[in-house]
Parts: sequence; structure tokens; C-alpha cells
Amino acid sequence: MEAWLEKVIDKDLYVVFGLNKNATRKQIMEARNKIAFSEHDDRPENTNMDIDRFTEANEAWAVLENASRRKKYDEARAKRSGSDTFDLKGFMKKQTEELNRIKEERNEKHNLFATDRKKFRDAFIKMGLSSGDVNPYIVQVVNKIKGSFESWDKTFSLAELGLESLLWSQNLEDDIAKIKTSISKLETDLGRFQREWERLLEGYVQEAQLKVQEANKPKKKSKFGFLKWATGRLKRKTTQGAHGKVNTK
Repeated sequence: MEAWLEKVIDKDLYVVFGLNKNATRKQIMEARNKIAFSEHDDRPENTNMDIDRFTEANEAWAVLENASRRKKYDEARAKRSGSDTFDLKGFMKKQTEELNRIKEERNEKHNLFATDRKKFRDAFIKMGLSSGDVNPYIVQVVNKIKGSFESWDKTFSLAELGLESLLWSQNLEDDIAKIKTSISKLETDLGRFQREWERLLEGYVQEAQLKVQEANKPKKKSKFGFLKWATGRLKRKTTQGAHGKVNTK
């Protein structure tokens, strides 16, 4: 077996693009370009780049865009499976277990964020910020993470429904590919949440430190202070001289 084939034979390269083995080259190319555009680090706004997903897509494309390699890959996968029969209930059981595992990971991260939030608040207080200064930071962090988890939970619910609907699916292969893609995305997003959380904390801590430093800077006396005082004194004397009583003897 060729080295490139041995490297990918255990992977479903079509699932990387959310497709099945009947997908056309054009469909695969469009899916690959979409991933490349969304994950490429040359984009200035892309601070949440998923390097693993980008690399995986390139690896899959290197095989599937080549007709000869794609044929060898499909044939090798078919031989390894041994038959075209598919254990749907077994697949559903395995994917349900995977969803439960990911859900546990989600809950662990959510609890960790709640704990970190308290540490985050305490750290700000120790830096010398008042509760009024700290609260805006806490609100921003909470809203950001809350929104991320709400979106994640919706995706999770859709994956669960999709898994259940496989029993009466009219296009089983496509629907299985979508389920695998959804589950993969759920796990990827949890890792992205972690990176976002760390960046938020780091950015807010730096901002708070600058705020504390600015507040603790000694106030500089104006270099014009003495001149202003002397000018005022001179004006007062001049006014008194102009309106004072004349001394007559």
C-alpha cells in the first residue's frame, strides 16, 4: 500500500467537507475553498483560526482532487469495510455515546468558566479596581461566553435530532455525513471557546492594569503654576494702588 493511502485509509475524507463519496469534484472543491477561506490565517479578522481543520481539509483535498488517488482510496475503503451493509443502530449508538461525551466536556468547561469568572473578579479587586470598575468587564465576559454556549447548545440539539431522524432517512449516506460533520464541529467549537475565553481574560487584565497604572500616576504640577500665582498677585497690588486712599497731611 502506498504511503499516502496508508495515511488516510482509516479516515472518511468526504466527511471533512460534509459530503459523501458520490460528491462531484466541483462540490468537493467548493467545500474545500469555503473551509480555506474561513480558516486561513492571512485574513486579518481571523483570530479564531482552527489550524487542525485547515490542515485536515488540505490533506483530504490532496487525495480527492486527484481522480486516480480518489479511485484507489474509494476501492481500498470498500475492501476494508468488507461489504456494503451498514449497521445503522450500531452507528447511532456509537454517535450517541460520542454526543454524551462531548456534552460532559461542555458542562465541565462551562463550570470552569464560572470558577474562572470569580477568580477574574477577585484578581481585579486586588489590583485596586472598585466594584464599579470591575462590573463592566465581568458583564462583557459573561455575555460573550453565554452567547457562545447558547449557539453551541442549539447545534447540539440539532445533532441529536439529526441522529434520531436517521431511522427514517431517505438519503442515509448524506445524513450520516452531516451528523459526523456536526459532531466534529461541536468538539472544535469547545476548543475555540477556550481560546476565546483566554484571550478575553488576557485582554481585559491588560486593560485593567493600564487603568490602575494611570490612576496611580502622581499628578504633575503645572510649570506655569508659579507664574500664574505671581501674575495674580501683581494684578491685585495694581488694583489696590489705583483705588487706594490718597495720603494728605
